[in-house]
Amino acid sequence: MYILIDDKKTLSADIICRNPSAARLVLWNFVTEKSTYVLGIDFDLGCNETGLDILKWAWRSNLLPDYIQIVSFNPVGIKQIVDFLICDADYETFDNINFIKNWR
Repeated sequence: MYILIDDKKTLSADIICRNPSAARLVLWNFVTEKSTYVLGIDFDLGCNETGLDILKWAWRSNLLPDYIQIVSFNPVGIKQIVDFLICDADYETFDNINFIKNWR
């Protein structure tokens, strides 16, 4: 299953969250159901919160999935997400787009 958090793109996602409230609700429900999914995340969400804010909330809530894909075109936002995923959330990447939870 592919869950996308983005205010505009669709990317053939199974579930699309267009705002932070919807994203939190979906992430909460999918993790509590123990579902496996890939999370696609955009940095710019068209409001006062960013995709990074959602990722930090999910990390603090222990709701991040094993697989995350950055779908943003914002170079500054991408760097912030990459830094967070690698340095704080313990993910690995080979292309700075697709991330997998570190299994160490």
